[in-house]
Amino acid sequence: MAKSNTIVLQSIVFIFDDLQNQESNLFVTNTAPNAPIAGSMHEDTLCKWNHVLLPAEIHLYVAVYKYTITQNMNILQTVMLNSIEQLLELQNDNKVQLNEVYLFSPGNLNKSTQWKLERLAEIKQGNIYDSEEIATILELKNGNQYIDAVIDIKENYVNNIKKVFRSITNQTT
Repeated sequence: MAKSNTIVLQSIVFIFDDLQNQESNLFVTNTAPNAPIAGSMHEDTLCKWNHVLLPAEIHLYVAVYKYTITQNMNILQTVMLNSIEQLLELQNDNKVQLNEVYLFSPGNLNKSTQWKLERLAEIKQGNIYDSEEIATILELKNGNQYIDAVIDIKENYVNNIKKVFRSITNQTT
């Protein structure tokens, strides 16, 4: 029988720097699946969860990047982010070289019955009609486009569109 290349997630470790600001956290959980880890890290907020719940069917960004520790030492990292601001912060960090950014989208956004992980090309935002409501336009490298908004709309209903993120692999030098 051939071996599969499947990775099974057995636990997740989070270190929260601001436990009071739950809105910015990627996952929401309660204390039932929580098991504090006593250990060498000496972090009061280091915990292990046996399972976590997403607060809603929100899209996430998965960034693969090289982090420079010293001139001769780099590490490859993969991180899940839940906001454009986090993605921009990572992109603007002078110790980070983004290799690839993926959109991890639920079926209600990608118009299917399943979650998809697809390479992201760019993110634009604008106002729905002339309201204050923001729509996020997610363009993929395969040419597909998803719009995340409070209502199901097409791009021609979005005004004042501004590009807020472009994958570095899309930029010409």
